[in-house]
Amino acid sequence: MEEDRYSYLDNLRVSLTALVICHHANAAYGSPGGWYYIVHERGGAVAEILATMFAAVTQAFFMSSFFLISAYFTAPACDRRGAGGFALRRLARLGIPFLVYFYGLSLVLNFMVRSFQGRVHEGFLAYFSRRFLEYGEPGPLWFTFTLLIFEGVYLVVRMLADRFGRTPRQYPLPTDRQVLLFILGIGLFTFLLRQWQPLTAFVFHLRLAFFPLYVCMFAFGVMAYRSGWFSRLSAQQANRWFAVSLAAIAIAPAFMFLNAALGNDYFAFWGGFNWQCYIYAAWEPFLCVGINMKLIVLFRDRFDFSTPFTRRMARSSYTAYILHAFFVVMATYLFTFFSWGRLPEILLMWPVAVISCFLFADVVRRIPVLNRVL
Repeated sequence: MEEDRYSYLDNLRVSLTALVICHHANAAYGSPGGWYYIVHERGGAVAEILATMFAAVTQAFFMSSFFLISAYFTAPACDRRGAGGFALRRLARLGIPFLVYFYGLSLVLNFMVRSFQGRVHEGFLAYFSRRFLEYGEPGPLWFTFTLLIFEGVYLVVRMLADRFGRTPRQYPLPTDRQVLLFILGIGLFTFLLRQWQPLTAFVFHLRLAFFPLYVCMFAFGVMAYRSGWFSRLSAQQANRWFAVSLAAIAIAPAFMFLNAALGNDYFAFWGGFNWQCYIYAAWEPFLCVGINMKLIVLFRDRFDFSTPFTRRMARSSYTAYILHAFFVVMATYLFTFFSWGRLPEILLMWPVAVISCFLFADVVRRIPVLNRVL
């Protein structure tokens, strides 16, 4: 069994949080996926393809990475705190930020967006009092809500296993054949699910169309901790599957051009009993598994270190994730005063949003009372 924490996973989580910020900054310029504040799209076909590919590639793996890492620490946290202590701690750390965002911060953010768009016809207090308890949304904190559900299911399964005297099993590292079957199975199940839940459908603000990957990567993370997979995963195996991911990324534009040549828009990939939906559903797990394998090995072998700076970044990453939508929206508004084109503005917005968000998060997480949750 591996140790409870590794510096490389903290460093990876910081990098993934920065990537989430970049992903949503890209969405602000109209790439698929939607966002709070979308500015006028500027750029030609090349900019459109690059922005769409960036959105599709990041969406294919980065939130699954968060579930993977969270699950990896779920088992040892439950071991350490016990079922009751674990449940109370997770309700506080995940549930409180979710409720605050849903009923408070989301209204502040929406008021900010309406102000930037020139659609404000009342003061903030009037807007807030009229909308409170009637309008709210989880925004990026759909992740904390979903993780709370996943960890609740894990806790129930674990308690049932303990009651019936079942001890956690350790599994051998999956072979390439098992990995391939895992990927193909997720792709097929995702395709079938998207006949009922396309990417345009939401259930309590959750896109269930992405959940096969989330569920499987969470389960994979629990098994990885118990079986020591992260330390045993070889660079050779990770590189093989990363090469497959790169090949899948390389051929994706061909499918986009073919779809466009047939007179369809990109929504054809989002659902329906068609080849576009199946290609996209099968394409995502190839990227997710290969890229996550590579990230685990890369950070384990090259970035397994801890400094005062990296520790501060790691401690601030959760707060940065909670608050990042504000900084993306403000950075987007700032860049509306320039006319440099879509790609230059996105590339310049990334460091502005990431740095300002982490700096602010580092201050907020130190505030008394808040530091017990964040």
